[in-house]
Amino acid sequence: MGVDKAALSEPSPIFQEPVQQSDLTRFLANAQRVRVINHYLWQTSRKLEQHYAAPSAYDFLADVLQSQPLLPNVQVVQCSIIDIQDNTYIFLRSVHVLFGPRLRTLSLSFVGYAPSKLFPLSPPPQLLDNVDSEDEIVCILSKVKQLVPGLQNIHLFLEPSSHIVKAVSSMICGLNNLTSVHLNSSSDKFPLTPQVFVHLALLPDLRTLQVSSDRVFWRQGEFGPLPYTLRGRTFPALRRFIVKTPTLHLPVQLLQFVTSPHLVQIYVTTTGMVLRRDIRPFFAAIATHPSRKTLHTLWVEVRSVVRSDGRTYVAPSPICEKTLAPLWGLPMIQDLVLDIHCPFDVDDALLRKIGTTWVCIESLHLGVQSPWGTGEQDAPVEGCPGADSGSPITPALVLEDDAEAEVEEDGEEDEDEEDGDDGSVMDEDDENSEDEDDIDMDDMSCGWRRSRATLSGLAEFISSCHLLRNLGVAFSADASSFSPDKPTTRPNAASGRPNRRQTLTGLSPGLSPIDDPFAVAAFLSNVCDKIGYVEIEPWLMLDPEEDDHDPLLPDREQAWWSQARKYRARWESVQELLPKFTAIREQERRWRARN
Repeated sequence: MGVDKAALSEPSPIFQEPVQQSDLTRFLANAQRVRVINHYLWQTSRKLEQHYAAPSAYDFLADVLQSQPLLPNVQVVQCSIIDIQDNTYIFLRSVHVLFGPRLRTLSLSFVGYAPSKLFPLSPPPQLLDNVDSEDEIVCILSKVKQLVPGLQNIHLFLEPSSHIVKAVSSMICGLNNLTSVHLNSSSDKFPLTPQVFVHLALLPDLRTLQVSSDRVFWRQGEFGPLPYTLRGRTFPALRRFIVKTPTLHLPVQLLQFVTSPHLVQIYVTTTGMVLRRDIRPFFAAIATHPSRKTLHTLWVEVRSVVRSDGRTYVAPSPICEKTLAPLWGLPMIQDLVLDIHCPFDVDDALLRKIGTTWVCIESLHLGVQSPWGTGEQDAPVEGCPGADSGSPITPALVLEDDAEAEVEEDGEEDEDEEDGDDGSVMDEDDENSEDEDDIDMDDMSCGWRRSRATLSGLAEFISSCHLLRNLGVAFSADASSFSPDKPTTRPNAASGRPNRRQTLTGLSPGLSPIDDPFAVAAFLSNVCDKIGYVEIEPWLMLDPEEDDHDPLLPDREQAWWSQARKYRARWESVQELLPKFTAIREQERRWRARN
């Protein structure tokens, strides 16, 4: 070995004489033992770059090995490259030398950034417009389908230029043993061509599919005769379906082609504005799917919900029991996360319905990740204080909305009739309770709405769900929502037997109001002995003791942020106090047993 100091400003090891295969005996023997390659680099230093093999070294190995792979037993290759300006692509230029026919999992993540050795931690991604880099990736993909026809798992995170999309489509259509396909990009879109979709639909063993798109579904003519002529034979074994699209229409259309009765997980994320009236039909499409008896995980993330009548000064109708009704047909649901930026109307009756219908529920989150009222444009709910019911609406807009309502297939008259609570959001008791609210309620944002669920109802729900571990629901935990003198008991508990208390891994209360953390912790200790963590969303992470005055914000907005952070601090106190009150409950039981 020697150093070529003339070629490089820093030392780099090179061979000084021709190398024979006999010189590589030990090296090749160790190469036989490699099973997994993980190559994750955000950006390589100049010093580290000197340890990469030059392209000529791979060419030399190819001559020595005579078409045999250098790593014949490698099964998993995971490569993530961020800085497209360095030499890390050399690592994959000679896949015909590195990767053999036993490769089963290939994960490639190539994201290009502006050339800078000191870029920020989270720079904005750019499309891979570097021709050399694109050519390298295309070369890699073309070799994969030729050398590894038995590839089963392909995970790609690439910026979808037309060149890249064509190469990916060609590669996938040449792989017939795929069981897992993930196609994604930082731009939330990776066009799935009709040819690729048909190929994937006919694979007998495809278990997982993750796709993203920025357009509506393809026209039937783009498919040719397939898959419309193969009803009942498309995606026969799919178990996990992940899709990211602008609206909820594309997931519904894609699910029509999934005939697998074994689908157990569905993840849907929307990137655009979703009409409020489209939510219930989406739930209905899932509830009528052939896999409705086996589905146990449903995650839905909707970043923006708007009214179908175009009004922006009033919030969309709250998601209530009628909206969720189609999902009652999912008897095995275990994990339900509805991260939908829309008002929710949850009361104690709905919690009881969930507890008796979804007996296997382990994780439940209803709109607490991005609750309505945290956005700057979140309007008040109609019928609640702060809603401007007298705002003008143009006759043309009314006619347009009425015309849409007349042609809806489900016969719903309009958005509010579809999911409203018989035309009224709050009953008489709720209106009276609004008058009795703590003065702190006046500081909340105009879009915020007090939940009708109470701490007593929540405790009853926790007691009735034996498997519950994670809970995210907004509810009222102020003094009027529970009676400390009447602890909750487990429904239908056997006489004389103590109620088994739950251990929650996590609780996400969202913007749930709370007055006294001591009283709440004491009450919950009857049904819950521990909460692993109280999940605090990023929009409430500022320390309530810090001076967060911002002269650019209106006084009311600053007041509501301050109040929301007070609630955050009180819920953190509940987490700390609960084990202490649980110990007191245990001591009380021991004393009663002695007496």
